[in-house]
Amino acid sequence: MSCNIIIRRAEENEAESVREIVRAAYCKWISVIGREPTPMTADFNKSVRAHNIDLAIHGSEIVGLIETWPHADYLWIERLSDTKSTVVNRSKVE
Repeated sequence: MSCNIIIRRAEENEAESVREIVRAAYCKWISVIGREPTPMTADFNKSVRAHNIDLAIHGSEIVGLIETWPHADYLWIERLSDTKSTVVNRSKVE
């Protein structure tokens, strides 16, 4: 299966798109834990400025993201996708 995915850094004006992907990824946990998971309540404008957020773009649609931020002794990596496509997920890792 061929899938043309472009990976690029999120821009500040895309914070709402980042929020939508994060909310879609975590909404299934609301009924399990009885509240919105912490990632759903983040300040996404701040996150886009403070963290490295790269978007996976297919055509003109944002289909996923990977967020990283370094700590003193490790690198935090959060990968989210609004699709179950293994091609999209693999593209983000390669």
